[in-house]
Amino acid sequence: MPLGALTLAGAVRALPSGAQTGAEQPGPRLDLPGVGLLAVALLLLTVPLVEGQNLDWPAWSGVALVASLPAFAAFLWRERRVAARAGDPLVPLQLFRRRRFAVGNLVALVFFAGNAGPRSGGAFSLGATEDRSYSYIRRRRYPRNDSRT
Repeated sequence: MPLGALTLAGAVRALPSGAQTGAEQPGPRLDLPGVGLLAVALLLLTVPLVEGQNLDWPAWSGVALVASLPAFAAFLWRERRVAARAGDPLVPLQLFRRRRFAVGNLVALVFFAGNAGPRSGGAFSLGATEDRSYSYIRRRRYPRNDSRT
């Protein structure tokens, strides 16, 4: 909290206001339909990946994963449409045409997906082990050869 308050105070002091810059037009507007579409698409993708294995992959998890594809397609369509009308898209898709930006995002995706898996049971987890009665963390704390079972 104190760091956030200091940052806010510094920003108010250091950044120019719209009146000082001569800006008469309003700033960028939040694309609320884009926010909604992205939220639905991410929900349809992540809930089955997080809960599916714990619930023994019920039918709804497959339906949700498949339904996430048209939801992401609708989000991309919406963002292209907003950008074509000179609006303010939530994600400026033209950034992905820049090679460094696209490669950097791909590297970040692979890095964080690989690091999140073993610790949080993510998509790339070590959950597929021989003995499912022990979690990954418990196996590390209490090796198989001790007296705890």
